[in-house]
Amino acid sequence: MANGVTAANAVSGKVLDSMITGSLTKLYVESDAAGQAPVVLSYPTSMGASRHAVGQQVTLTWQRSDAVAVPDSL
Repeated sequence: MANGVTAANAVSGKVLDSMITGSLTKLYVESDAAGQAPVVLSYPTSMGASRHAVGQQVTLTWQRSDAVAVPDSL
């Protein structure tokens, strides 16, 4: 894994959909963790990242400092 990334800040899953919405590309990923809602992420379309095929297995990672805890209910 990338520098500063551990298994605690990673999610594996299957691509459900990929959508270009102008300057952003949205990726919908079904987590391998049963019962979880799909993860939706976006990144700048200008990054030129390769397209993700529906059904493709991916691993999403992030820096610990970029994480924000969101309560289940407010």
